[in-house]
Formats: sequence, C-alpha cells, structure tokens
Amino acid sequence: MRIKDYKQMMSYLTRPDPLTPKERAIKNKQNDLKEQNRLLQKRKEYEVDTSSLEMKIQQLEKELSE
Repeated sequence: MRIKDYKQMMSYLTRPDPLTPKERAIKNKQNDLKEQNRLLQKRKEYEVDTSSLEMKIQQLEKELSE
C-alpha cells in the first residue's frame, strides 16, 4: 500500500460524523425499533411470550413520534 493510499484510507476512516448528535440519536432509535419488530416476529413465530417486547416497541414508537 502506498503512502498516498494509506493517507486517503485514514482520512476516510476518521472523517467526522455528518449527523448531529440529535439526528444520530433518532437514527439509533429507528434502528432499535426495526430490530425490536424483527425480534417480535420471531418470538411470535416460536410462540414465546412477547408482552415485554411489545411494551418496549410501544415506548420507542412514542419517543419517535414526539
């Protein structure tokens, strides 16, 4: 690897985050909601108790709607 390539790679890897902390928090909550919904579907598929997971999903949806 040439020095130029290494410098380019490092500048790309250490670039600043384009999102503000508030936008990043919203994005993380949206990703968490997607993951919770995926888990809910799997738990329903295996007929496992889903009450606590449903409460978490409702709480995340409420936070995102505000």
